[in-house]
Amino acid sequence: MKGIMFRVSSILLGAMLICCAGACGAREDSSGNSGSGTSGLQASSTHAGGKLAASLKDYLTNMNAKVQKDSSVSDSQKQIMERSANNGVISAADYEAAWNNYKNCMTDRGYSTPVLRKFPNGMYQLPGINGKGGTQEQQNRLSSDSPYCLDSEVTAVDTAYSVQIGNPGLLSDPDEAMVDCFHKTGLVPASYTAQQWLKEKTAAQKSEDAQTHYSTPTLNMKDPQIRGCIAANGGAFTDFTDPNETVWYPFQK
Repeated sequence: MKGIMFRVSSILLGAMLICCAGACGAREDSSGNSGSGTSGLQASSTHAGGKLAASLKDYLTNMNAKVQKDSSVSDSQKQIMERSANNGVISAADYEAAWNNYKNCMTDRGYSTPVLRKFPNGMYQLPGINGKGGTQEQQNRLSSDSPYCLDSEVTAVDTAYSVQIGNPGLLSDPDEAMVDCFHKTGLVPASYTAQQWLKEKTAAQKSEDAQTHYSTPTLNMKDPQIRGCIAANGGAFTDFTDPNETVWYPFQK
């Protein structure tokens, strides 16, 4: 499978994956490789003026209200969200704690400790997954265990922290939010627009040229800052052809 994909869970072998704005649940293919990200919880309805909320505190308060009613969310994640709503910000320590809770949830189920990517903007993300060494039954179990642990321990916190880091303007348009983040890296010209980004990512989706899967006319998708923006706007990028790409082997301890 080739190209750039948004707002979908997808399986990938030997190419790349970008799933944006809310996340990509980990899925494996028959060869054991997958793209990954967080799955699930949507934060807030659009506020008047094309914003997710009037302020980050309002956004966190709205999201926390939903989280507290969700029986699939652990007490520890609910506590982090309640504290964050009260403070009007998610601390880096709480964000890291939520991901550590996800790791513990997975190791308690018998998997190796998940390896996380960390980007220059502080975002964490699951890498691609290689199911080597796992039976089909184990891989099927992983496809349910990982989303369960994500939703229980980290999805809400990661979603809110992503907005805090990658969309501080609380823009409701995901393409506008992505391009705003790109602008802040200094790696795209100030004239670069959401319309250009939409056109370039659509062309990359349709392209049969392997080079196009890793870049657009404007962006190098492998740049850590660009990948940080993608992660901070609910997306994931995995290049299984790159020997330096971070990959998690859940069945190898």
